[in-house]
Amino acid sequence: MQTNAKNYGMKLKEVAKIGVIVSILLFCIAVGSFEFIRLTDTDKSHEFDLCSLVPQECIALMESDNLNFFIADYQEINFIKELHNFQTSSISHFFFHRIMDSATEDTHGISNLISKIQISYSPTINEDGEVMYIRTNNEGKRFIEYILENDSNKRLSPKKEKYRKKNILIYPLLNGQFLATFKDNGFFVMSFQKKLIEQVIDTYLDMDGIDKDEVLKQALENKKSHNYLTLYSRHSFMPMLDEEQTWHEYDLHINSDVLYLTGETYFSNPNNSIGILSEKLTELPSIKEDSLVLSAQHDSIATYINEEVSEQNNYPLFQQCVSSLSPEASYIMVTDMDQVKQKTSRYVPFLTNFILERANKLESFILSVQLSIQKEKLSHILVLTYKE
Repeated sequence: MQTNAKNYGMKLKEVAKIGVIVSILLFCIAVGSFEFIRLTDTDKSHEFDLCSLVPQECIALMESDNLNFFIADYQEINFIKELHNFQTSSISHFFFHRIMDSATEDTHGISNLISKIQISYSPTINEDGEVMYIRTNNEGKRFIEYILENDSNKRLSPKKEKYRKKNILIYPLLNGQFLATFKDNGFFVMSFQKKLIEQVIDTYLDMDGIDKDEVLKQALENKKSHNYLTLYSRHSFMPMLDEEQTWHEYDLHINSDVLYLTGETYFSNPNNSIGILSEKLTELPSIKEDSLVLSAQHDSIATYINEEVSEQNNYPLFQQCVSSLSPEASYIMVTDMDQVKQKTSRYVPFLTNFILERANKLESFILSVQLSIQKEKLSHILVLTYKE
C-alpha cells in the first residue's frame, strides 16, 4: 500500500510538472500570437498610402513622418507666438496642442503608434478646410480616441452617423467645436467639417485619390524621407510660377530664429514651362533699396550681394539675409515684411495673394526668396528670418 501511495504521489508530481509546462507553453503561444497580431497590424498601417484618401481637388498637402519635431523641437523656436497666429482654430493646432501634449514624455512611444500624418487643404484655403490623416495601427486609434474623449464635453455623447455604410463619429469638444472622424484599416481621419470627411469616404471607396495625380506622383517618388515637414502646393509664393498641372514642393526646416522652405517645382511639361518662366523673369525690374532687394539679372544679383557684404548700414540683419543668397541664382528677392504690409500693392507682381493677405501676421520677419534654373529643373528657397 505504501509503495502504491508513493507511486501515486510521484504521478501527481509528474502531472503537476506537465501542467506547469503546458501552462508556460500556452502562455508563450498566447504572447507570441499577440505580438504577431500586433506586428502584423503595425506592418499594415506602415504600408497604407494616405494619399489614396485625399480628394483630387485639394490645393495643398502637408506631411511628416517625424513627430518628434512637434513634440520637442517645435516648442524651442523663438517665434512660436507668430506661428500660433496662423493656426488658432485649425485642425493642426488642435492636434499638436491637444493630442501631442499627451506624448511629451514618451516621444518614441507615440512615434510607434503614429507613423505618418498628412494635412490636406481644400480650395477655400481657410482653417475649416483642413483634413488631417493619420497613419496608425489599432493601438494608435485607441490612443487617439482616448484623447478625443478626454477633450470632449462630458454632457454630450459623441454622435455616430452613417455615410455610404461607413461610420462617422462626431466629438463635441470642450472648446465648442465639433470634430468629425472616420477610421478604417491603417488610418484615422479628422476634420472640423463633416462634409470634408464625407468627401474622404467618397475618395476612399471610389479609389480616386490624389495618388493618381501624375505630377504630384513625381514629387512624392522623388522624396526619400520627410525629416520635418514637407508641403506640396498647387500654388507658389510667386504669381508667375502658377500654372495648371504644377506642384511645388517645400521642405520645411525651423531653428530658433529662422524658418526655411526649400524644394523643387514639378511640371507636366518641364521643358516648355521652364522656357516660359525664363522669359517672365527677364521682364522683372532690378531694385536695391533699404528694405527691398530684387533682381532676375545675373550681373545685378552678384553686384547686390557683394555690395551687401562690403557695405555697412543700420540694418545688419537685412544685409545678412541678402549676402546669404547665391550669386548664381536666377532670381532673388529680400524684403522686410513690415514694408509689404505697408505697401501691399507694390508687391502684387512678386508675391501671391496668400502671402499679401497675411503680411500683418508676418511683419516680424524678413522674407528672402531665391530661384535657380538648371536645364529642366527649378529649385527654390524661401526663408523667413525672425527680427525680434
